[in-house]
Amino acid sequence: MICTATDANGVEVELAVTYEPLGLEEARDTLKITSPVAGEYLIPLRGACVAPKPQGPIVIKAGASTQIPFKNVFTVQKEYRLVVDNTCFVVKDKEIGAPKKPMAIAVSFKPTPDVAAAKADVTGKLTITSGELPPWTFYLKGSFQ
Repeated sequence: MICTATDANGVEVELAVTYEPLGLEEARDTLKITSPVAGEYLIPLRGACVAPKPQGPIVIKAGASTQIPFKNVFTVQKEYRLVVDNTCFVVKDKEIGAPKKPMAIAVSFKPTPDVAAAKADVTGKLTITSGELPPWTFYLKGSFQ
């Protein structure tokens, strides 16, 4: 990026920095910006990662499915276990996440005959786990509308 000031006040520039954690720990680093005219600037960076927050509800129509975006942010392949707490929702038992790659978790809503006869919305929870990591939680809502 090249920015040229027209007077001694300089030019204000915004620089976007993205932090993608590799774990729940805090990360610290320094961003170094240099200019042949203005010299060197050192900017301390601090990134903090917290446990995943629950998401949803994700609405799925009866007999349909949806894709929940999910990303393996780690630098190694990870196996993720998928569990739903309501048998009306169907997922695979596990997914393998390639390093640093997004994936889509397919969830279907297949109501049982008694649930389908009632035509009432159904709720459930998808929990995704991997080793000692905190779980990811997605609330689900099966709909007949």
